[in-house]
Amino acid sequence: MQKNVQWVLIHTQTGGLVQGYAHLRPDMRVVDELNSDRERFFVVTEATIYDAQGEVLSTAPFLVVSKASVVWIRPDEAHAEGAG
Repeated sequence: MQKNVQWVLIHTQTGGLVQGYAHLRPDMRVVDELNSDRERFFVVTEATIYDAQGEVLSTAPFLVVSKASVVWIRPDEAHAEGAG
């Protein structure tokens, strides 16, 4: 299945951030994807994981994120405009 790939920032319940390409189903908005019970996880590629103070904890080419751990998610416009 083809995925909708978007560069995003994800705020987690631990207070940290995940930045990377979220792979979502193309037929759904991000909010619909997160509210769907169809899958409990989604994939983020080229991921950078930051702690609550903004320090890089880790990077990973592939990360599986639990939808239950997401506080908010938004497009990262700075990266989309070439600043990232």
